[in-house]
Amino acid sequence: MPDRKSLGEVLQQYGRVSPEEQEAALAYQRSHGGYFGEALVALGMISPEELEFGLAAQFNLPYVFPDADSIDLDAAELVSPEWALANLTLPIARSGETLSVIVDSPIKPVMVQELEARTGLEIELAIASPSKIRELIRHVFGGEGDDEEGGLRPAASVDDFLDEALASGASRFGVSLRARTVMGWWEERGRMNRRHLTSGWPGAMDRRLSPGLNAVPGDAGEVRDAELEWGGTVLPVRLRRVVSDSGEELLLDLRTSPAEPASFDPPPTSILDEVRLLARSGAGRFVVRTRPETLASEILPHLPRILLGPHVRAVHLREENNGAGGLFALGVPSSEEEMLQLLTRLQPFRMEAITADLPSWTPALLAAMGRSGGAVFVRIPDSLRDPAFGWRLEIFAEDGGRLRWQVRHASSERPGS
Repeated sequence: MPDRKSLGEVLQQYGRVSPEEQEAALAYQRSHGGYFGEALVALGMISPEELEFGLAAQFNLPYVFPDADSIDLDAAELVSPEWALANLTLPIARSGETLSVIVDSPIKPVMVQELEARTGLEIELAIASPSKIRELIRHVFGGEGDDEEGGLRPAASVDDFLDEALASGASRFGVSLRARTVMGWWEERGRMNRRHLTSGWPGAMDRRLSPGLNAVPGDAGEVRDAELEWGGTVLPVRLRRVVSDSGEELLLDLRTSPAEPASFDPPPTSILDEVRLLARSGAGRFVVRTRPETLASEILPHLPRILLGPHVRAVHLREENNGAGGLFALGVPSSEEEMLQLLTRLQPFRMEAITADLPSWTPALLAAMGRSGGAVFVRIPDSLRDPAFGWRLEIFAEDGGRLRWQVRHASSERPGS
């Protein structure tokens, strides 16, 4: 069997990199570490997709673009969603004694051996992009599409629409009028929800709002403060309204007060789906990394609400016992023994999520957190590792204040040479 060509030789053969570019990538690899292929991508010499194609060609494997509807669900469900995400590996079809599996990397001997031992089948590999594999995992295991995002749900009265939007935890909602179609909408954890509204909506809205709609000019630049009644509670809102001959838009924003939760940009739906998949499978143990580091203490207590929903039962453990911002927080004792006792006392409450930002950690404390039940989000030193906390939730602040989110497994590696 002839020697396998290097990735650089394969890409040069296809006219994607020159010898000079290969030398530059090798120099970058020596300075920054990582893999040769990653250096090529970092220097902008090839795209991530070209790297995947080159790796497939190097190992004589097909590079595929499987369609979600063509996946054999019985084959896919031979693995758990947590395993599939951690390994970026998904069985997609079975033919006799052969199991076809898509991977993001051609060098995964441990994964292949594990699948062979688990299924007793011969494993046939194909390469797909990491983003495509993640999309298929979410589709197969029901993480996305549950609510038919983008569709209109059955008609509702204004009262039912407002109650549903507010109960979901939405802070922004509104009404869109086009000809004879009236639609109520609200944002919930990065998703858009829509409801047809029944006739008589302006009068019903006026009964809940003070002042009513007529007090709001139909100019997009005009903002009016108002109060919205909800179940005997008066909520402060800001109103905007746009009226034209062809339609109308009404926007209501809940006014944030110091007692309300902090506001952060929601992550993409794909991140929400993956975190919830891991939480449902019992593998939701996340080490939180942020840039800048100060963002961690600010956003950590709010992660259950952001990622799992506004009504999740969560507790935040920190040095000060302060529940401001709608949080349920507990002050933690100073000794490790008392902290372990506190975690033991919390277990019967079956909290759906726990966040912890403690001044010091030990392996025993981390192990106890892992047994606490529900999803767990912690910030721990890089030097401390626990196999139960194999997932990394990375949140980076970008220019303009927006946040970039990523979920990855600590063991994820990519070959490149």
